[in-house]
Amino acid sequence: MDPNPSVPPKTQVRVISDPISYEEALNRPDAKECLKAINEELASHHENQPWEPA
Repeated sequence: MDPNPSVPPKTQVRVISDPISYEEALNRPDAKECLKAINEELASHHENQPWEPA
């Protein structure tokens, strides 16, 4: 992102934190994107089987 020289830099700062629970992800303004990321991660685990049963 190119800074806009007509706007002071501190007004361009936006802090986005990752949700720490499923409920928090569902209650965010970007819930749709969070759910997409969750589903992609679960599909990756299912496809790649990154674990072995003990």
